[in-house]
Amino acid sequence: MKGNSFNKILKLFDYFKIAFQLNLSNKQLYKPQIIFLVIRGILIIASAFTLLSIGDKMIHLTTMDFERFTSLFWSEFRGIPSLLVVLTLLVMIFGSTYVESGLYHMFYKAYKGKLTAGDFSTGAGTYFFKFLGGNILIIFFWLLALIPYFITGILTLTVGFTLIPILVSTFLLVWKASLVSDGTTLGGAFKNSYRFAKANFIPTMSFVIIRNAMTSIASGGGGGGGGGGGSSNIPQTTNNTNNIIQDMPSDFSSQDFPFLNDFFNYDVLKLFVIGITTLITVGTIITGLIQMLFNIFFGLTTIVLYNEGWHIEEAVYDDLPTQEIQNEGVQS
Repeated sequence: MKGNSFNKILKLFDYFKIAFQLNLSNKQLYKPQIIFLVIRGILIIASAFTLLSIGDKMIHLTTMDFERFTSLFWSEFRGIPSLLVVLTLLVMIFGSTYVESGLYHMFYKAYKGKLTAGDFSTGAGTYFFKFLGGNILIIFFWLLALIPYFITGILTLTVGFTLIPILVSTFLLVWKASLVSDGTTLGGAFKNSYRFAKANFIPTMSFVIIRNAMTSIASGGGGGGGGGGGSSNIPQTTNNTNNIIQDMPSDFSSQDFPFLNDFFNYDVLKLFVIGITTLITVGTIITGLIQMLFNIFFGLTTIVLYNEGWHIEEAVYDDLPTQEIQNEGVQS
C-alpha cells in the first residue's frame, strides 16, 4: 500500500509534464484571464474617478442638512455612475468564477486535443452557475465549521489551522474537473471528488500541498508574518491620538497650524487617492498575471490527474520474454 502511494506520487511528476506540454501548446488559455484582469482594472479606476468627480461637486456643500446632501448626491450618482459602480462590483464578485468555469472547459478540451475558439464561452455558459453554486456551498460549509475549526486549531496547538484546510482541499480537489469531464450534477461532482481523494489520499494531499505552496509564493503569502508585529501597535496609537484630540481646547482652530490646511487640502488628497488607486490597480493586475501562470498550470494538472485516474501499470510477468539456455558440449 505504501509503495503504491509512493508510485502515485512519482506519477504526479509525469502529470506535471503533461500539463506543462498542454500549457505550451495552447497559448489561447491565457487570453480569457488577461482580458478579465484588464477589464477589472479599467472598471476599478473608472469607478474611482467617477466617485472623485462627484466628490468635487459635493465637497463644498457642507452647510446643508444631511437629507438635502443625500438627495443631491443621489442626483449626481444615479445613471451612468451608479451603473458603472454596480458593474464593477459584479465583475469583482462573480468575474473570477465566470472565467474559471470557462477555463476548466478549455482545460478539458485541451487535454482531449479538441480545443476550439468558442470553448471558453461554451464552458462559461454551461458551468458558471454550477461553479457558483459549488463555491457558495463551500463557503456555507466553512461558516458552519468555523467554530469547530477554531476549537480544533487551538486544541492542536495551531496545527489544525493548517492541517484542516489541507484535508478539506484534498477531498474537494477535483469536483470542478468532474463537472467538466463527466458532465455530472453538482452533487455528483462532490461525490466523485470525495471518492477520488479517498482512493488516492496520500498522492492527492501531496498535490494539494505542492499547489498551495507554489500559489502562496506567487501571491506573496510568506510576507504576512513580518507585518504582524507592526499591526499590534495600531490600537495603542489610535488611543493616543484620541487622547490628544480630547485634550485640545474647545476653541482650537486649524488657523494656528497653517501646515494642516496644506496637508488636508482636498486637491492634494484627491491626487493622493488617484495615485494610490492607480498603483493598487496596476499592482493587482501584475500580481494577477503571475498567479495566472500557476492557476492555469495547476488547473491543467487537476484535469490530467482526474482523467488519468492515477492508474499505476503493474508488471505482468507472463509477458516478459523468456531466455533459452543452450547447453554447450564440453570438450574433454
